[in-house]
Amino acid sequence: MLEIKNISYKYNQNLALDDVSLTLAPGIYGLIGPNGAGKSTLIHLIASVLKLQQGSINFSSDEKGKRPTIGLMPQMFNGYNHFKAYQFLMYVASLKKMDKQKAQQQIKTLVKAVELEDVMHRKIGAYSSGMKQRLMLVQALLDDPKILILDEPTAGLDPFQRIKIRQLIASVAANKIVMLATHIMSDIEMLASHYIFMDKGKIRFAGTVEAAYQKAYGHVYEGVYDHLITEATISNAIPNPQGYVIRYIHDIKLSSEDVIVKANAEELFLYFLGAHHAS
Repeated sequence: MLEIKNISYKYNQNLALDDVSLTLAPGIYGLIGPNGAGKSTLIHLIASVLKLQQGSINFSSDEKGKRPTIGLMPQMFNGYNHFKAYQFLMYVASLKKMDKQKAQQQIKTLVKAVELEDVMHRKIGAYSSGMKQRLMLVQALLDDPKILILDEPTAGLDPFQRIKIRQLIASVAANKIVMLATHIMSDIEMLASHYIFMDKGKIRFAGTVEAAYQKAYGHVYEGVYDHLITEATISNAIPNPQGYVIRYIHDIKLSSEDVIVKANAEELFLYFLGAHHAS
C-alpha cells in the first residue's frame, strides 16, 4: 500500500502540486494529464528523487519491516552514454545491492524480453531512442521492485515494440503498484486497472477504469450535422454526404436526434481534463 497525503510542491513560486492525496494498492494506474499537470513531480517525489516540501508519503513495509523497493523508468535518459549497456545494467544492479549471480540472470531474462540481447556490448550513446527506452525499462525492473514507476515507457517505439513492452509490463505487474505515466492513451487503455487524471497540480479523478467510464456516461454524444459544431468539445468528426458524423463531449445533447455513446480513452481525457485545461 502507498499512501500519499496532502502533498504540495513548488518550483520557486510556481505550484506544481496542490494538496494531492492518493491511496494506491497493487494494480496498474494510468497517470494521465497534459504537459505541466504535475505528473513528473509526483513521480519524482514517490521515488525520492525530489525531497518533500509539504505532506507525506507512507509505504507499507514488507514482512521483514523493510520499505518496498522502487523501480523508476524516467522519461529522459542522460549521463550514461559512455557505458556499454551490460556494464550499465550491472552498475544499476550494484546500486540496488543485488547478488551478482542473481543480477546476471535477471539481466539475461529481461534483455531477451525487450530484444536487446544482441547489442549489450554496444555503448549506450550508439543506441537509438527506442533502444534506450527498452534499456531503461530493464534497469527499472531489476530486483523485482514492489513499486514500479514508468514515465512514457513506450515513447519512441514502433507499434510492434510497444505491444511487446505492454506485454512485459503486464507480465511483471502481479502484486505490484505500477504507475504508468504516458500520453499514449492506447497503452493506458490496454494496461491500466485504475485511472488518475491530473491537471494544474490537482487530481481531477482517481478511481477504477469502470468508475471513470460510468462517470463520463451521458456526456459523450454522436450526431449528424451539416457543419462543425462549436457549442461542445468535438472528439471526432467524420465527413459524410449530410455533412459530418460528430462525436462530442457536453453536459447535454445538442440535438434531440443525437445518441449517447460510450466514451473511448481519449474522450475520457477530454471529459475529465478538457474544461480544466482550457481554463
